[in-house]
Amino acid sequence: MHHTDLLFHFAINLFSILTLTSIFYYPRHKRRDLFVTFTFFNIVMFVIVTMIARTPLGLGASFGLFALLAIIRLRSEEFNNYEIGYFFGCLALAIVNGAGNKNYLLTLILNGIILVAIGILDHPMVLQNVRHARVSLDAVYTNDAKTKAALEKVMQAHVLSFTVVKIDNVHDTMSLNVAYRPNVERVEA
Repeated sequence: MHHTDLLFHFAINLFSILTLTSIFYYPRHKRRDLFVTFTFFNIVMFVIVTMIARTPLGLGASFGLFALLAIIRLRSEEFNNYEIGYFFGCLALAIVNGAGNKNYLLTLILNGIILVAIGILDHPMVLQNVRHARVSLDAVYTNDAKTKAALEKVMQAHVLSFTVVKIDNVHDTMSLNVAYRPNVERVEA
């Protein structure tokens, strides 16, 4: 790859990741720490993919890279589903741009597909009234209907779905990820 090709691919990558993080992610989710993490992760992955694409150890190095990512994942905080989507978008942009494809139009189209997809799927008008929260209850419920009723009482909202994340039988508590719609009366109050 010539230096001009590398600079072109890096410029596309930088433009795309800054679009993803500063235009889509940060204004919608307001997490500066993940803005920095996603942006820097993408740039580092771009460098690594660029190097792997130019070495004869490509496949072996790729497996090593994914093993390293698995170790990092085990040592970091849990991501919610939105954050995982953005994380994969960051990774996909780095791979598409770092592979050094000579077909610049294809590279631009693939970047566009990723950006348009996240722009639409995470747009505030899509599923606009659905919100998500991590909730802890001071009781352990074994019945879904009772769990939903307790969540609706605590949150004063209509619970659409929930997933039990953790049950602590010693302290008689449970943590849940909850999808809900705020009650109209509560919003107006």
